[in-house]
Amino acid sequence: MIVHQNGLCYSNKKYHKGGIRVKKLLLKNAVMLAVVIFCIGSVNCYAATSTGINVNYHSQKEIKDYLKSKKVNIDAETTYSKKASDVKPYQAGTISESSQKSALNTMNAIRYIAGIDAVGLDSSYTKMEQAAALVNSVNGTLSHFPSKPAGMADSLYQLGASGASSGNLSYASWKCGLGYHLVKAWMNDGDDYNIDRVGHRRWILNPPMEKTGFGWVYGSHGTYAAMYAFDNWYEPTDYYGVAWPAQNMPVEFFGSSYPWSISMGKDVDKSAVKVTLIRQSDQKKWAFSEKKADGYFNVENSNYGQKGCIIFRPENLSYQPGDTFEVKITGLDQKVSYTVKFFSINSSAESDEKQKESKITAKNITKTFSTTTFSINAKTNGKGKMTYKVADEKIAAVSKKGVVTLKNYGETKIKIRVAASGNYKAAEKTITLTVKPVKAKTGSLKSTAKGSFALKWKQDKKATGYIIQYSTDKRFEKNVKSTTVSSNRTTSKKIGKLKAGKKYYVRICSYKKSGVKNIKGAYSDVKTVITKK
Repeated sequence: MIVHQNGLCYSNKKYHKGGIRVKKLLLKNAVMLAVVIFCIGSVNCYAATSTGINVNYHSQKEIKDYLKSKKVNIDAETTYSKKASDVKPYQAGTISESSQKSALNTMNAIRYIAGIDAVGLDSSYTKMEQAAALVNSVNGTLSHFPSKPAGMADSLYQLGASGASSGNLSYASWKCGLGYHLVKAWMNDGDDYNIDRVGHRRWILNPPMEKTGFGWVYGSHGTYAAMYAFDNWYEPTDYYGVAWPAQNMPVEFFGSSYPWSISMGKDVDKSAVKVTLIRQSDQKKWAFSEKKADGYFNVENSNYGQKGCIIFRPENLSYQPGDTFEVKITGLDQKVSYTVKFFSINSSAESDEKQKESKITAKNITKTFSTTTFSINAKTNGKGKMTYKVADEKIAAVSKKGVVTLKNYGETKIKIRVAASGNYKAAEKTITLTVKPVKAKTGSLKSTAKGSFALKWKQDKKATGYIIQYSTDKRFEKNVKSTTVSSNRTTSKKIGKLKAGKKYYVRICSYKKSGVKNIKGAYSDVKTVITKK
């Protein structure tokens, strides 16, 4: 499970969250200088195929060269130079210099792809966001206005509260680095809570930003990340029409759940805007407007970074290297049109249009923990090397050959990737691994008082708790009642208020809470008891 929250939405005098006024913002009295965009060498301010936008254009080769030179790795591990502690005595910790640089390079790669300027790190922002990640980790929840944890120094809490109220926040139940939060969470924003404004994305792509800072804590509740968002937000800019996906778009930075967005830098009339998306390979069209949309559509004018954001997403559409789309937008001061070409950063060719599709065949897997090792048995029609990555390493590990070793109960995702090879494109597929608890084992079952019974069972240390079912029907098809025991340390339970002198059938299973799901194991053998009269 991954969750993320936007930074607050700024107006020119106040800032808001959810439309509620929070606090006045005092602006410095200063002369604001217009930003002048220069084009150097082969970088153009806009592509010849685009109109109505003003961003730097970068070719596929330039993007590949940039990513290579900066050693951008979305899946890079984030490490500490001083470890954080979300248990007393609390320690904010410090992200290693190499991990800070890696996160910054990933963020600047996003901005380079979109055609806007790079940003740098600010040590004061980094300290704020590190404290913000810690406070949220201690509290075990994401909040821009976190409560003060018991026993935390006021100075540390105040620093964290400042960071939380001025940045992007993200949480994952597993261990993952800042690159993942940047690309797969904040730049995605396709979930129900964020798609209407794509606020995280717009803060990352805010053209006038000059500095940022990152926070990251992996603790007892999972991974908490934070990014400072409000630097230089009020400065004017000559950039407009900042789009994601960009004109040349690596598929590694965009997925089927990601909405398309373009920020115009000024208020946009939702009732007037019409978007047409055309896939060049077959000329299939998708239309988006306030009245009718072939998928999701919205216009958002708040100051989440750059205002006037047009958001749309086709239904059930995936993107492959070589896919090319034309975007046409009417209902603005001027018509907007631009072309988006998808490519893979792992391909040596400038364009992937002539490559064949790679297909990965693999099914979702459900196993009982008693089977601890097995193969995924993934197959591909190409010759590219397959790699595997499990989202939650506390549940399972996957070898280079796709052999899974189970570690705990729960549910996690396994991402399978096949590299581009020969005439075959790179591809990826995500499957779900569900690990069920082992079959529960009962002990004694006795009726020691009128209309009641007491059940004992063997402890399951890996489980979250237990579910007891009892019925007067031996097939458990009717008159079935359940009781949940929420602690795995409890190994006995008395059930009362039953019919006296009645025969009851009783069974129990272990369950594991994984995200929002309770994963149940097999029920024990059924035992019977006659309640005392």
